[in-house]
Amino acid sequence: MTDDIIKNGGIGYHITKIENEQSILKNGIRPKVGMTPKYAKEQKLQNSKKAAGYRFFPKRVFFVGNSKTREKTKKNLEKALLMKKLRKGEYCIFVIDFNKHDVDLWEDRAALNIEYAVYTHTFIPTSMIKDVIHDINEI
Repeated sequence: MTDDIIKNGGIGYHITKIENEQSILKNGIRPKVGMTPKYAKEQKLQNSKKAAGYRFFPKRVFFVGNSKTREKTKKNLEKALLMKKLRKGEYCIFVIDFNKHDVDLWEDRAALNIEYAVYTHTFIPTSMIKDVIHDINEI
């Protein structure tokens, strides 16, 4: 998967809530852990202390890799925004240059409808942040 992203320019996009922007610009992107909403619902853990549990999958950070065309990249990002249930004004997109550091990327099989959906267990330093976008049309 890493090779495919590098072939398409080595750029990945990390979508997050706007309130995380300044922290990420200052500290980089740290892999987070937790449980999936589906698991929490199945286990009826939404309102318990265990719902914030950090034991259900390894630390990771999710990205959408650059596609072969700008339009395909935008469509993939739009799908990712729908999955995250974020609208304009609620999100920012970090443009990450994977050419700057050796980062292992793994296919995100939970996002099968998104081409080049990947994750890593690696910390992303601020030096890899190429830009921050506040509107998907800036891609």
